[in-house]
Amino acid sequence: MKTLYLDTNVLIQCRKLEQLPWQEISKDENIVLLISRPVQEEIDRMKHDGNSRRTKRSRAATTFIREMMLSETSKAVIRGSGPNVEVGFAPPVSLKENPFPFLDLSRSDDRIIAEAIFYRDQHPGEDVALLTHDTQPMLTSKHCGLAFIQVPDEWLLSPEPDDRDKKIAELENKLQKFEKSYPVIKIGYSDVSGNPLHVASMHVRCYSALSKQEIEELVGLALSHHPVVTDFAVSEPRTNPASSAGIDTMKLLGVRQRYEPPTGEEISKYTEELYPAWVESVNVFFKSLPGHLESPTREYCFSVSIENDGYSPAEHVLVEFNVSGGLFLMPIDDEDKSAKASPLVLPQPPNSPKGRWIQGLSPFESLAASVRAFEGFATTPFNRVLRDFSPFQPPKHDKNAFYWKPQRPSRPTTTWVFECDEFRHKTGEEVFKIRIMVPGDRRLGNRIFECRVSARNLHDPIVCSLPVKVEYENQDSFATARSFV
Repeated sequence: MKTLYLDTNVLIQCRKLEQLPWQEISKDENIVLLISRPVQEEIDRMKHDGNSRRTKRSRAATTFIREMMLSETSKAVIRGSGPNVEVGFAPPVSLKENPFPFLDLSRSDDRIIAEAIFYRDQHPGEDVALLTHDTQPMLTSKHCGLAFIQVPDEWLLSPEPDDRDKKIAELENKLQKFEKSYPVIKIGYSDVSGNPLHVASMHVRCYSALSKQEIEELVGLALSHHPVVTDFAVSEPRTNPASSAGIDTMKLLGVRQRYEPPTGEEISKYTEELYPAWVESVNVFFKSLPGHLESPTREYCFSVSIENDGYSPAEHVLVEFNVSGGLFLMPIDDEDKSAKASPLVLPQPPNSPKGRWIQGLSPFESLAASVRAFEGFATTPFNRVLRDFSPFQPPKHDKNAFYWKPQRPSRPTTTWVFECDEFRHKTGEEVFKIRIMVPGDRRLGNRIFECRVSARNLHDPIVCSLPVKVEYENQDSFATARSFV
């Protein structure tokens, strides 16, 4: 456990205790901050010394000390983990003898050091040190053999602005008002669920290629489930399954039925073409299965939103998306055909030839079919035969819309570019769907996706990057392939 005696400047000159990164000064999991009586007395004096900032900070410290004192434990936990930080009061000490003659116990800094040394000697199991930002207490602690930790400069509050700083702030305010007459471009990333995205994490499942022996075993297993049919029911069955028991209404209507067995051509086509072709398709399926299983995990979809939050439109806007280091941007259709891809299943065997019952039309059905055909021709609207030429009309150009430049890519690429004549302000976001891909022939580490927006009336291009983190996990290809049979 680390025990730190606080110097007064920690409470007056630094940010609030709960805002400080305590892990920067100690690797201990538990840190105890002790406020001694000399520190309390010095803070009380500062409440009325005339320095507005120091007075404000000392009063805030007094409020914190009072609240901690009135609590049941007289302690305050300002951080629960990483590390755990607790604030308490140093035990009262009566220094009857000065442990070091050169210490002036009438001075607050020397009294804090003397009390810290006394506490250290009484608690040998604790790692006690002084926490201060001032050089004099550090030097005194060193002479007394007391460990000390220097407060990092980054923990201190920013200096109070003087007249020059106030003038600069005034000019910056005027500059901000002037810049509001220009477009203000904001770029954001979100995942497929619409949640803010800060890192694109890809989890690639790697499937090794199946060996020739494994493919033969899998094909044999598929053939055992769907063997080739050899019995084709050439002879006429005794009964027609379609006929109902009882009165044969088909005969009453004058309908004649006859049984047709499968032809030799149908049987030959099944045994010599269709079934062998299916066996080959099963073979190809298992050869390509590892790639098909791995491919979806090598892709990652997200969205980029671009908004003009300024007070004027952005003119002649270019939006560029770039990836590097082996990543690719994949084409995305307007309707996102990738989302409608058919599921990955084993090819189904062909249907074997079967006999069928053939029936002719009765006189009544023949007459009704002729009437329906004539009515359908007579009622067909003439405009149905006219060709629709609307797809050949050139689309109208919308100056506020984004268009591909020079055209929509049809292959994987590393750069996309969109252009817009006038990107209006305060009209909501423009959302772009992105699909990135890691090639199957390589393993990549962390990469970067970049969005860059430039315009004629923008001082500088706006660039926003998204880290892409790629992780890999090996899978059992053979075990997965068996589940498809």
